[in-house]
Amino acid sequence: MKKFVIVFLIIIVLIISSVSFAYFKYKENIKIKKAINEQYESYISKEITGVEVATLINKAVDSNRKNIVEMKDGIYQDNGKDSIKIDIKFKDLEKTFPMETIYSNGVEEFILNYRYIKFKSIEVDYHEATQKISYIKLEQQ
Repeated sequence: MKKFVIVFLIIIVLIISSVSFAYFKYKENIKIKKAINEQYESYISKEITGVEVATLINKAVDSNRKNIVEMKDGIYQDNGKDSIKIDIKFKDLEKTFPMETIYSNGVEEFILNYRYIKFKSIEVDYHEATQKISYIKLEQQ
């Protein structure tokens, strides 16, 4: 009878430990996801300059590289969990360019031409599976 009680208590402790571990892991993932989104949401909630757009592009490219996001024809592909895509709509050119075009042509060149120009986000999407930012569309003001 004593062995049964001891085994029962050990099983209860193991179950409680497993549930606690899973809960804390879940909370940690939410905190990480929120921190990642805040990096981008701080830019999309206001008008930003061309310099800040360049910073945003560099962050997105760095994140895509770090997360080993696949590229096709020089464009990062949506992987459904942690890829980030940014499109910039230029009013003076009446065209929209993906961030990869600006990045490959040189962010420094973009900064020289659009340093003081204002941009504002007009569209933001999140990955359904992870709720991380997946797409930002900026428009020249």
